[in-house]
Amino acid sequence: MSTDNTDSSPIDPRRWMSSLPNNALLSRITLPGTHDSIARYGYGSVCQDEDLATQLANGIRVFDIRLRYLKGSDGRVNFSVHHSDDYQYAFLDSLYGGYGSDCKTFVLDDCLKFLAENNQETIVLMIKQEKDVQKAIVFFDAFWNIVGNRDGYNGKPLNDLFYAGRTVPRLGDIRGRIVLVFVDGDEGKKDADYKLSNPARGLYWGNIDYSVDASNPGPDQVANLDVENHYSDIMSAKWDKVSAHLQKTFDTGPSATNQYVTYISASRTPDVTHFPRSYADYLLPMLETWLGTHLQVPRNKVPWGAHFGIVMMDFPTPSIIRQLILASRGYHYV
Repeated sequence: MSTDNTDSSPIDPRRWMSSLPNNALLSRITLPGTHDSIARYGYGSVCQDEDLATQLANGIRVFDIRLRYLKGSDGRVNFSVHHSDDYQYAFLDSLYGGYGSDCKTFVLDDCLKFLAENNQETIVLMIKQEKDVQKAIVFFDAFWNIVGNRDGYNGKPLNDLFYAGRTVPRLGDIRGRIVLVFVDGDEGKKDADYKLSNPARGLYWGNIDYSVDASNPGPDQVANLDVENHYSDIMSAKWDKVSAHLQKTFDTGPSATNQYVTYISASRTPDVTHFPRSYADYLLPMLETWLGTHLQVPRNKVPWGAHFGIVMMDFPTPSIIRQLILASRGYHYV
């Protein structure tokens, strides 16, 4: 056994989860993710260089998807993808219409195609309403119609395409499947009718703005979730919160059940010196150094290995994605 958490063996980022054990609890797997995953257009709104399909191929497995409810002329609803007011030339699904010829990305199409080709992987889609927010009953009626319409895709029943449970799963139960996670925006804090709670399938995380302390969740937050998401701090203050939360995550043992999520992203738009890119240029080099140091911690000090939780990034680099994958591959799951 290696004396630290590093691994020099080749990694295929399309299939890196295939080497993980089936008993690995989702909340104990270190997962690279992207914040505002589809946001590649709009002044001050750009958070990613790569499209969804490329991010998947690069090893990203958690995606932050912001949906706008749109009813077409035929009465059917589809969802466009937005970052605030900026349309991202993307829709949730290609089968429900409502999009123009300028649409470049279909979220479910790209994810289901990837999983059909890489059936040992799993994808987490974090779903949040953005712009023209609907009451939960209206949102879910349209959303589940779209998801249900995928029953039979690639010859598989719906439960083999989307995780049907509502508790944190183990990897063996979600290979080849999409895990849906629902989060609330500001409307959910003001009016319970807008909370995306009690979904028919998948997980509910409540409101995750700023921070969630698993030991003392707020009134709009859920238990067993611990989040750092201060998205408008000055750069040095943001790094202090990020590094503290990553250390908190690292210090947990393999029997811990909380889900830890750290956002390596922030913006103070319209300040052009504090766009998402500026924050990424400041935060990512420090993140890479921090991860590298913690991956080198000897096994006799941390025998279960390095755990960093879900790490949500703007403009993630291949080297950081690899570090997060190495942590997952070297961890002792129980």
